[in-house]
Amino acid sequence: MKTGGLLIVEDEPLLGAEISRHFRKGEWIVEWATSLEQAQKLMLKESFDPLVVLSDMNLPDGNALDLMEEVRPKQAYAEWIFLTGYGSALSRKRCRGCTLTYLLPRAAVDWRMSAPRSPALACALPCRCC
Repeated sequence: MKTGGLLIVEDEPLLGAEISRHFRKGEWIVEWATSLEQAQKLMLKESFDPLVVLSDMNLPDGNALDLMEEVRPKQAYAEWIFLTGYGSALSRKRCRGCTLTYLLPRAAVDWRMSAPRSPALACALPCRCC
């Protein structure tokens, strides 16, 4: 079982590669899934236990909120950050009841900065497992 680190769930190849590269340079343990099915397999079958999940909200195989609700009973402490260009009212409502969950507009993401812009990543930095 790999514990700690960051799980990126992003189907866009260039963005996923850039995010992965950025956090690996910061010595994070990084896994990158290009679909919800692959993320589910990493978390439930291969026992990857991340501190932070950074996920596109809407992927071709579904909504990442559904994955979060499925794995939360087994990994309740992981912080989830959803990247979204849309942020529908329903998505915001579903996130509101969840602790350790953040909606981050894609426009606010600047991976070239050395400091994380998200409270979840800032909190996870001191306690990451390498």
